[in-house]
Amino acid sequence: CLPDDQREGAFLDVAASYLWQAWNAGRGPRVEDIFDVNDWQAAGRNGGQTAQIPAEIIEEEFLARHQLPFGDAPGPEEYAERFPHHSGLRDRLASHSSAGGRYLKLALLGIGATGEVWEARDCRERRLVAIKQLSREAASNPLLCRRFITEFQTAARLAHPGVIRMLEYHDTGGVPFFTMPL
Repeated sequence: CLPDDQREGAFLDVAASYLWQAWNAGRGPRVEDIFDVNDWQAAGRNGGQTAQIPAEIIEEEFLARHQLPFGDAPGPEEYAERFPHHSGLRDRLASHSSAGGRYLKLALLGIGATGEVWEARDCRERRLVAIKQLSREAASNPLLCRRFITEFQTAARLAHPGVIRMLEYHDTGGVPFFTMPL
């Protein structure tokens, strides 16, 4: 009952939601399995070929597969092999990684004046964390960088049930961030 110009977007929204829920329940499908040939043709695409599946929904599967406890945490290389016709897909997926792949940013939780906070998976410790990071613009300002480091150091010295515990500080690629329990 949706207008033609809204069908594909609605289909992609439902597919993304299904991927997240299925992987959260431990029964995650591959994105290719969702795009039935008939349904995808009805949405105006070319017979479910992997080259025609939008990068956004492939990215949703990648992130859904990093959910705890059932996600299998694939690397961007797997997707580059599965979807060779999607140029830039490996870089798009790798952009979610921080600290040499230790952390994978899953969902943006909030944006402030100088940075943002992400829900992330700590791949080494197999836990969810929050990452607070400066924006690229703020990271180029030495005063804001010093304030950011001071914020981490001050909070790390505190031990109170009302103050969130700081885990680690990182400065990779010129954009500093620190982690804390989610």
